[in-house]
Amino acid sequence: MKFTIDKEQIVCERRGADGERSVIVSFDAKLDAVAPHVAAALSLDEQAQLESWFTERRMLRAKPRWLLVLEVLPAVLESGRDALEAAPQIEEGLYKEITKALDAFRSDLKQLAQKRTPGFGTQLELVEESDALKERLSVLIEDCSRIWE
Repeated sequence: MKFTIDKEQIVCERRGADGERSVIVSFDAKLDAVAPHVAAALSLDEQAQLESWFTERRMLRAKPRWLLVLEVLPAVLESGRDALEAAPQIEEGLYKEITKALDAFRSDLKQLAQKRTPGFGTQLELVEESDALKERLSVLIEDCSRIWE
């Protein structure tokens, strides 16, 4: 079972034996619990998965935006590396923008590291590429979209 947010809807998809996905049910993304009509369309195991997904989503939304940005940054940079490998070339202006932003970020990160707190560097969590990471990124993109409108 896969849960995604598409526009204002949470979409529940099931993968068949042939690997093809089919939409089982979709419902309002503002809901924060399994509604009766959704539960009727899902197995007990799928309902439990959806409850876990809701719990994880609530935890993500409770985190400060700065932390979400920093948590997704490694994945965004990795995607950027993939894009560089695929790009035949980039414009000089874009190159300068990227290097300027990376230099400033590196400097700020170094300053923060110098303000070490007990346990700095020992409580690193490995962030797996998962739906949680995608959800964090979609929350950030949604926030940025509102700013750019």
